[in-house]
Amino acid sequence: LIIVSLWSCISEIQEPTEASLTISDFQIDYDQLENRIYLQVATETENDSVTAVQVSITAVDPQFDTIFTLNDSAKTGDLIALNGIYAGSFEIQLPFNKYDLRVVAQTHSGIEVSHESTMEVEEQFPPGIVDVIFTKEYEDGSGYEFNSNSPYYVNAEDTSYLNFQIRI
Repeated sequence: LIIVSLWSCISEIQEPTEASLTISDFQIDYDQLENRIYLQVATETENDSVTAVQVSITAVDPQFDTIFTLNDSAKTGDLIALNGIYAGSFEIQLPFNKYDLRVVAQTHSGIEVSHESTMEVEEQFPPGIVDVIFTKEYEDGSGYEFNSNSPYYVNAEDTSYLNFQIRI
C-alpha cells in the first residue's frame, strides 16, 4: 500500500495538448423577399472554447460595411445550443451587388481564425411565358407542329396525341 501511494505521488500530471480552432463550414442564405440573411459557421476546438464569432459584410460600389455577431445559444437563428455551430438570422436589405464576407472566430486563449467567401445579390424576375408550341403526333410517331392558325381535328378513325411545350 505504501508503494502505491509513493508511486501515485510521484506520477507526472499530463499537460493538455495545444489548443486549436478551425472553421469547418460557413453557410450564407439571403432571402430577397423577406430581406433576411441567415449566417451559419461551424467551429471545431481542441482544449479551448470559442468566445466570439463575427461576420463582416462589405461591398465597394456602393459602399457597404456591417458586422453581425453569431450565437450558439439556440436563439435568433441558432437551432441547438452549445454544439459549436454559431448562427444568426438578421433583417437587412442588401442592394443588388457583389459582397465579400469574412467570418472571424476567437477563443478564450486568444486564437483567432478567419474564413472568406463572396455572394452576389441579383435582381430576380418573375417567370413569363415566352412561347407555347403545339404538336400533333400519331401512333406511328409521325406528326407535325402547328400554330394557332392551323386547326386541330379530332376524328374516330385516327389515334393522335396533342402535345404542347411551354417556354418560360
